[in-house]
Amino acid sequence: MTKKLLLALVLLVVAFVQCGTHPQNQLLSAGQLPSQYFTIDISRDTVLHTEKGALIKIPKGSLQADGGATVKLEIKEAYTITDMILGGLTTKAGKALLSSGGMIYINPADKNVKILQPISVSIPTRYRQDGMELYTGVQKPDGGIDWTDPQPVPKPELPDTLAKGKALFMANCASCHHPVKDATGPALAFLDKRREWKWLVHHIHNSSEMVAQGDPLSVCIFNRFNKTQMTAFPQLTEEEIHRIFDYVDNQAGGKDPSTLFDFKKSFDSCQVYMNLMLQLATSRDSLIIDNGKQVVIERINPDATRGRIGAGSENGPGFKPENMVVPANNYAEYYQFNIKVFGWYNVDVLFRDMPGFANSMLIVPVIGEFKDNLNIYLVIPSYKVFVPGGPVAGKTDEYAFFTDDGLTPLPLNVKAYIIAMGDYKGQVWYGHTEFTTSLKQSPQVQLAAMTREQMNEEVKKLDISEISIMAKDSKNAAQIRKIDAKMSELEKLKPKGCDCNCLGLTDSISVK
Repeated sequence: MTKKLLLALVLLVVAFVQCGTHPQNQLLSAGQLPSQYFTIDISRDTVLHTEKGALIKIPKGSLQADGGATVKLEIKEAYTITDMILGGLTTKAGKALLSSGGMIYINPADKNVKILQPISVSIPTRYRQDGMELYTGVQKPDGGIDWTDPQPVPKPELPDTLAKGKALFMANCASCHHPVKDATGPALAFLDKRREWKWLVHHIHNSSEMVAQGDPLSVCIFNRFNKTQMTAFPQLTEEEIHRIFDYVDNQAGGKDPSTLFDFKKSFDSCQVYMNLMLQLATSRDSLIIDNGKQVVIERINPDATRGRIGAGSENGPGFKPENMVVPANNYAEYYQFNIKVFGWYNVDVLFRDMPGFANSMLIVPVIGEFKDNLNIYLVIPSYKVFVPGGPVAGKTDEYAFFTDDGLTPLPLNVKAYIIAMGDYKGQVWYGHTEFTTSLKQSPQVQLAAMTREQMNEEVKKLDISEISIMAKDSKNAAQIRKIDAKMSELEKLKPKGCDCNCLGLTDSISVK
């Protein structure tokens, strides 16, 4: 967009000496700023265009000069901080600090001049800020300048192109969008500078189509703004879309586009982050699957005299109700647990209606940071029973060993053990408890994080003959730990201000 001439600055200064001639350059600190000279006929309407783009309109009869109809004017301009420093200009009104949008100095260079009517001064700026005022510069005894007599700057009418853009914005966009703040939809200022134009036009014409087609940025915007579907505007021409953005860019009030949050930059970084994270997660998952099952149970010489699975009547040995518990069946990550049982009965469930067994309630609460997806076992040495457990229905920290309501056929008044183990946050978690069986019991297991060597020592303390439980590193533990270290480092680089789940990938990625 080309620069606009607007009477709209925080500090627009016209220092015009009405009576008497002052030494050249005195006001602007020893002539550090270059002067421009114009000779005008005060009996005619005059428009001056300065070197830096100011527009000065002097209607005939606005000035009165001694000794003739012509006046020589000296003009200095300071629109940038560099100009102001060069000219030794400060932005103070008394003790108050001002924010300057530009300064201009106009002075008669050859005779006394009086101002009879207002003259119009416009200086170059792309944007207008509300609350701007016009100050007059007065030289202080120490040679500095004090800015006095603030006057409201008349609000100019918008140029035709901006007026058209405003009308289009108000009719089509204002209900959901703001130039510089997110609303129902994203802020619009400078999007025409930050998006590929073809994409932007397509999105405005039919964003729903782009979301349905899976355009990543369109989907991300849709998710970010609460899945609010943007209205389609196929009737807007590209020229009208240009006008809308000319207007909202102007409404940004002169802000540097780089200082405004740009969701697209975060989105692009998010895509890179997610792609790298997905590659690492995919490699990690492959290594875990290659590790095999987390618990490997080997039953050696099982006692066949006790029956076989599925034998007997519906109430006899091997009967399996529909609500059987489901033991954990996880793949090994960092650790694998090898269990060997010698001469123990090779069944998945306890016998029903066997001599010495009674229908009992056995629910085991698990205490500790890691409570779910455990490998948990009921061990009854005197009956050589070794049975895996699973979660109680609707619970993640309570376990059962037959049906998911806690019903378990047990021999009564005998010693039994609960043994639990798992792999969480790169550590072994282990716990066991001893209890005496009865018709109803709820022995707790306290889990604790430890090394695999410590767990193996804890298992030995049980002194259960013909059972061997050993924790060891999984096949790919070292490689998985390296990937986890890379994922942790990558997590530190996760872009700010962007929901990286907008691509729908986060749920499949687990950072340990």
